[in-house]
Amino acid sequence: MTAETLWRALEAMPVRSGVEVQWRDALGDTAPAIQPFLETLDGYATSYPCPEPGSDGCPRRVVEHDRDDIVAVCQRDPLTCETITLAREDIVIRRLDLLRLAAWLRDGLDLRGDAPTNAAGLRRTAVCGIYRPVAGREFRVYVTIQPNRAAMTSACERLLARETEAFALIVPTTDHVASATARQLTSRGAAVVALPDFTGLGNGGALAIRAAPAHVFASLHEGIAEPAGEPSQNGMADFATPGDATWSDVNVRFTDSHTVSVDVLGTTGRFSYAEMGMVNRKTHQPTLQWELLRTFANRQGWLIWSDRDAHRNRKKQCERLVRDLRAFFRITEGRPIVFSTQRPRGWRVEISLSI
Repeated sequence: MTAETLWRALEAMPVRSGVEVQWRDALGDTAPAIQPFLETLDGYATSYPCPEPGSDGCPRRVVEHDRDDIVAVCQRDPLTCETITLAREDIVIRRLDLLRLAAWLRDGLDLRGDAPTNAAGLRRTAVCGIYRPVAGREFRVYVTIQPNRAAMTSACERLLARETEAFALIVPTTDHVASATARQLTSRGAAVVALPDFTGLGNGGALAIRAAPAHVFASLHEGIAEPAGEPSQNGMADFATPGDATWSDVNVRFTDSHTVSVDVLGTTGRFSYAEMGMVNRKTHQPTLQWELLRTFANRQGWLIWSDRDAHRNRKKQCERLVRDLRAFFRITEGRPIVFSTQRPRGWRVEISLSI
C-alpha cells in the first residue's frame, strides 16, 4: 500500500463523488488516506453499486421504506442481484474537495498567499498558494486532477495562456501529461510535480509530505542566484535573500568604509557600496544613502530628530535608502526604516546594523 497506488487510483476514478463502497472499490486499502479530503454532499444516493455493474437494470435502486429501513434492490427482470439492507451512512454521498487537498499542500509545502481557491475558468484545478524560494521570486502553485490526457492538455494550455511567469503544477501522476505538453511547460520554466514524488503514507495510512519544498520545486530554482550572488548588469549583486525573511532578520556589519558583511537567516555575503547599488555613476563614489547607512550604524540604528545630522533633507534621503535596501534585499513587506513619533523622536532602522 503506497501513496503512488492511491494517486493512480484516484486519477483513474471515472467520477469524483460516490458512496463509501465506491470509494473503497476504487482506492482499495488506500481509501482511508483520502477521507480527510472528502466533503459530504446534501441528500442521499438513489442507487447503489452492483457486484457486476454494466448490465441492463444496473445499478441497484435504493428504496427507503422508513428512515431506518433502507434496501438496495435489483432492477433487472428477472432479478440477478440479491436485495441488501443498508444503513443510512451507506448512502451518504462524498465528493473529493480539491480545496481541502490544496490547503493540505499549502501547509505542507510552506506556501504563501491567500487561502486556496478554485482556478477561474479551469475545471478540477485549484490555486494552492505562492512558492517563494528567495525574496523577490514568487511562483504560483496549482493542483489539478484531470480524468484523461485530453482534459490535462486543455488545462495546461489554459494555464500557459494565463501565466506570464513560471509556475508549478501538481498532478496525481504524469501519465496524463503528453510529451508535447511537457515540452511546452518546460520551455516556459514551469515545474510539473507528481504527488507520488513527495508524498507517502505514514502511521495509520495517513498521507504525509516527505520532501522539503526546495526539493519538490527544484526545477524552479534554476537561474536563482547562489547566496553570494553575481553582479547584475547595473552592478548590484543578486543577493539570494531567503523567501521568509523580514527586515528584522537582516544583519549588516561594516567591515570598512566601503564594504559590509551581510547575514540573513544564514545566507551570507560580503559586498561593496557599488554591489549594494549605492554608487554615484558619475563619480564612482558612495552615494549619500551609503553614508546615511553608515551614520545609522554609528548611532546604534537611530537618527534622533534633535541630532545635528537630522536635518530636513534626511527625510528624502531616508526614502531613497529605503528604496535601495528594498532593491538589494527584495523584501517587500514592511519598511527597513521607520519614523518614530515617540520619544526619542526620529528615524529608526529595522535591520541590525553595526560597525
